[in-house]
Amino acid sequence: MKPQTLLALLDWVRANLTRDICPFRLVATAHFSPPTPTPTVKGTLPMALTLQVTQQFPIEIQPVDARGNPAAVDGAPAWSVSDETLLTVDPADDGLSAVVSAVGPVGSAQVTVRADARMGAEVREIVGTLDVSLVAAEAATLRLVPGVPTEIEATPTPEPVPEPTPDPANTPIPDPNAPPADPTAPAVL
Repeated sequence: MKPQTLLALLDWVRANLTRDICPFRLVATAHFSPPTPTPTVKGTLPMALTLQVTQQFPIEIQPVDARGNPAAVDGAPAWSVSDETLLTVDPADDGLSAVVSAVGPVGSAQVTVRADARMGAEVREIVGTLDVSLVAAEAATLRLVPGVPTEIEATPTPEPVPEPTPDPANTPIPDPNAPPADPTAPAVL
């Protein structure tokens, strides 16, 4: 199956992502075409997104238990990005969602969220990640990049070819006694 829309992709992820790999759901929405997912080991799907350098997207977590049931986390999850020169993340006050924005350069970075799965004083950290590939937006200007100047090789100019002069010996002499040509008569060769 090749998901054709972001919603189809998210449905596919929900149906095929094993709970052992990702103990809670990452839900991302954006206004662009995601790349066709490539299943890896045993049908799992890498969590990845392609984003233009002029875009941002909202993302949220939906904690679930090992059987896919909604679950709670203790405290606000902590969001981070692997490269702040490529992405920024602005989490909501409760930490359950955030807005991820491209900074400008192309490249790859990772969005990470960490949460405490165990209620109470004991901490059991669970981690969710999303790989983001940043690609250039549509062209806005054209940059002209000149090469290294080189000398133009002089090419010799060809000698002019003289016009042939008519040979008076081969030129027919008109007969002064001939009748005038009839414009309606067929041509004689």
